Amino acid sequence: MRKFAQTNAEFLVVLLAMLLIAYILVLAQNGQRINLTQSISSVNNIKGAYSLSSVINYVYLAGEGCSYTFMFYLPQDSSATLYAGQVEVRSALGVSSAPLVTRNIIPANITRGQHTVRNVKGVITID
Repeated sequence: MRKFAQTNAEFLVVLLAMLLIAYILVLAQNGQRINLTQSISSVNNIKGAYSLSSVINYVYLAGEGCSYTFMFYLPQDSSATLYAGQVEVRSALGVSSAPLVTRNIIPANITRGQHTVRNVKGVITID
């Protein structure tokens, strides 16, 4: 009987150690999933900021009277804001910005959808 009781105790110790290792692995995997989600959100923010920045820079450099209509795509939880000299895209997981070649821009909040960028006497406006 003594060996039987000792075997049960050893089995429980080994089982507890295996469960602890499995728990640590699950926590590590969940952390990697969160990092991946943050990375995807960051890439989407950067992509949105630079695409909007390139459209605005194109219209500004094309000269007075130029306009450009484009479709702006952003994830549901993101928003874009124009400041003097930069475009900023925000989401729940981060912020990204892209530079503009001009500070002559009317500040605005940009949503998803179709917009028209206009160069009116050197000042950039977005409808």
